[in-house]
Amino acid sequence: MHELFPIIHVPINAPLASEPMGTKDKFWYQDSKFGRCLFKRPRPGTGEDWAEKAAAEIADLLGLPHARYELAEYGGVSGTASPSIVMEHQSLIHGNEILVNIVKGYEASATKRYGQSKHTLKNVLSVLNDDQIGLPMGWTPPHGVSTPTGLMIGYLMFDVLIGNTDRHHENWAIVLDSSVHLNTDPGGFISPATPGEWLLRMAPTFDHASSLGAHLVDSKRTSILAAENGFPMEGYVEKARSALYHTEDDSKAMMTIDAFAKAAHYDGAAAKAWVLQVATRSIKEFRVVFDRFPRTRISDVAADFAVALLDANRRRLVSLMESWS
Repeated sequence: MHELFPIIHVPINAPLASEPMGTKDKFWYQDSKFGRCLFKRPRPGTGEDWAEKAAAEIADLLGLPHARYELAEYGGVSGTASPSIVMEHQSLIHGNEILVNIVKGYEASATKRYGQSKHTLKNVLSVLNDDQIGLPMGWTPPHGVSTPTGLMIGYLMFDVLIGNTDRHHENWAIVLDSSVHLNTDPGGFISPATPGEWLLRMAPTFDHASSLGAHLVDSKRTSILAAENGFPMEGYVEKARSALYHTEDDSKAMMTIDAFAKAAHYDGAAAKAWVLQVATRSIKEFRVVFDRFPRTRISDVAADFAVALLDANRRRLVSLMESWS
């Protein structure tokens, strides 16, 4: 038996402020152990709470920097508690806030999280290809990954693996650190006064509720696992669509596997490094993640489905890497 994930009980008087970004009911509160945390309820009839926790645990296995998620309850309602990924002297600059100042005609409103064709892979990776942006603080990258672009490629690989369809322009970000002391050289370029410091850093990956089949009902999961009506898991995972576009003229966003494959052209070494992180992990290790959930939070069918999904996508990623040889 594996030790079950603990459940944080959020005090009824805990809420400090609501969180306007996103679509789910959530609020900020001060946790005695983790500090400033975001409590988030899953949408009714979904497994968004366990998907967030499972995705974070899987990201940890792969060495990806990620937001922390803990199972939580508030007023008898299940959800997750997530410690803030920024400190008091830091702030998040989300993708839409960056692109609106760089891409002509970019619509940054919340209503354009999806269907924003200017949210292209090229535009996103071009923003991150900047030597003034550092990697997340305290994170050690795997061999072959050395830039924010290489890290974003890792996030896109992760989207394929877990079937995440929610990498829209508010679900990636850069951290601005106001505590960094700057100097300005005669050419007008701003740089940290202390070598090795970074004013801007890539943010950890966050918000993976739309993954691992969390929005399916158990009857549908059972049907896919049994390959009823000729619709096996392989067919299901191929339908995962990213929120990234190939060109601004495209009417539909790319599939997650296509977004990652095209990103590999920008940094092939990083792409291979991230697939190797998956290839060297056994499906049994992924299974352990789901064995640690109380069955009051995830059904056996949902757990089996998530593991099968990870297995199918793991094979797709390895096959893609082999095609690059």
